Amino acid sequence: MKCERCGKEIVKYEEHACSKRRVSLGQRVRDEITGFTGIVTGRFEYLYGCVRCSVSPQEMKDGKPIESFTFDEGQLIAVEEAPAVKPVEEKTGGPRDDAQTRRW
Repeated sequence: MKCERCGKEIVKYEEHACSKRRVSLGQRVRDEITGFTGIVTGRFEYLYGCVRCSVSPQEMKDGKPIESFTFDEGQLIAVEEAPAVKPVEEKTGGPRDDAQTRRW
């Protein structure tokens, strides 16, 4: 199978260069096309290899936060190597721990 991005033959997808993360959660990034900068607050991997990142700006407009935008990971450039914000490692939400054993 060949990579749709670079055309190289893929033996194991996990080891292929295109599959490696370019940016991490909490890292400050800039979009190559628009110049939009902010912090990566979400990362979405889709079934056929598309990886998108939600980027939230740190600026305010009229006293309100500017909305976040989603970009393809490939067009984002890391502005700083270390994360500007450390991701939370503990569970802060999501399904309950007893969701599968719970009976209604």
